[in-house]
Amino acid sequence: MLEVSSVCHGFVTIRRDGETYLGIETGIPGKSIAVRKLASGPNARGWIVRGDEITPWDTGGVIEHEGTLYVYGPYVEFTPLRDIVSLDTEDALLHLERLSAALSVLEERDQAPHRLHGRGILFLTDGSVLFLPPNAVQAITEQLQAEDRFEELEYFNHPDLDNRHGATYAIAALAYRVVTGTWPITTRDEHELHERLRDCSFLPPELIRPELRPEVCDQIKRTLFEEERVSPADWRSAIREWRDSGITRDLDYEEEAENRKRVGEARRRLERRYHRQELVRKYWKQGVVVAIIVALVGSIPGTIIYNHLQPRQTAGMGPRELVEAFYSSVNTLNHELMSDAVTDGAGDALVREVRNVFVTSRVRQAYQVGDEHITAQEWVDRGRPSATQDMWVYGIAELQVELLSEDEDEHIYQVSYEHWAPGDASDLDPEELEQADEPPPLTGRQLVDRVRVRRVEDGWIIDLIESQSAEPLRSRYRQESSGYLSDPAGASPAT
Repeated sequence: MLEVSSVCHGFVTIRRDGETYLGIETGIPGKSIAVRKLASGPNARGWIVRGDEITPWDTGGVIEHEGTLYVYGPYVEFTPLRDIVSLDTEDALLHLERLSAALSVLEERDQAPHRLHGRGILFLTDGSVLFLPPNAVQAITEQLQAEDRFEELEYFNHPDLDNRHGATYAIAALAYRVVTGTWPITTRDEHELHERLRDCSFLPPELIRPELRPEVCDQIKRTLFEEERVSPADWRSAIREWRDSGITRDLDYEEEAENRKRVGEARRRLERRYHRQELVRKYWKQGVVVAIIVALVGSIPGTIIYNHLQPRQTAGMGPRELVEAFYSSVNTLNHELMSDAVTDGAGDALVREVRNVFVTSRVRQAYQVGDEHITAQEWVDRGRPSATQDMWVYGIAELQVELLSEDEDEHIYQVSYEHWAPGDASDLDPEELEQADEPPPLTGRQLVDRVRVRRVEDGWIIDLIESQSAEPLRSRYRQESSGYLSDPAGASPAT
């Protein structure tokens, strides 16, 4: 008689003929031709590492349960690698030390895996570590559901490292998660995740937790940022030292305040850098890469971290000057200055919209030599003329900034302006726009925002933009062939 009961996600206990086995869910449908491959051959053997000793953990067979194939072998009690990041820091570091030690032993025998799987490594209750059979791990990987793929594989494995460096990179990413409380990258878009990992487009650990000791941060950055090959044995020694000496230090108030400023600046620069590089990757085949690189990148930064920490473009501006510069930058498409002018999510939607339009304008210039971007203010000054195919309008017009209140550390302004865009500028697609036969309809709104500016160490910064009103504007901007007359409604893009 066969009895199957759940242990945890992906694992079951199998009892048959008086024996107890550990069952591993493969995700492969029952009656698959893969049954024989799963249970035989050298890759059907796993390894238990206990100290310097390695003993085999052999696959006993395959069963079908509720329409899915399970590989089974000798029963063990365990915690899967996937779950250690949920433990308290001390326990999680203990498990990482055990993992590093086990990988060091396997590496000496040329048996270490090149990628780590959250369900493929089990920490046994006796202190040993079980590396499941490669056949089973491959089956789990191939059948992973989308909701499991990130936490069990993608968040801590580099997309291009399928060698010895791959395993130690995973240790570093897991260590980053344990000491900071977050993964280096948390997006659930697989393409974006891989590109950001390749580009190191994430914050160094000391900007996530400034109280971390420099020795802890340096060890992690050696692998994640500098791509240095740090052996499992070195990782074991480092983590043991962390456990003995602690991972944090005392931090004074000034350091905390400075770190908060650096984090905001670093995040903005990371986002700009990623979007620039993504644009180059997307359009290189169309022959636009040179123009885009010249317009967007200028030069490659010498180092990733130092580039994040350059002074803000808006440092030293007065409060009114800052507000006017933020809104005027919509017309010049200077999304970098806009990002430097705000914090705490203020104006995020408008900054994102301007960045999209900036990208669109460069792609249109690359495809269409005669294409003309006219700012909304220029268009208004010209008498709001009808559209032509080689002209498109975007930006704000009739900007008015009024001071409502002020004290030594905070100013409140009311900002009114017209906002004009071709259709929904936040969703502009460069290729669709380039291929369009007619200019898109122009969307106009009369907007009033309440803007709060507060004093910071290097000047002033906008920390709140609230939409007070958004009224549709009727325009004479027409697609003459269709007689389209714009009369849209919508909410302020600044909120």
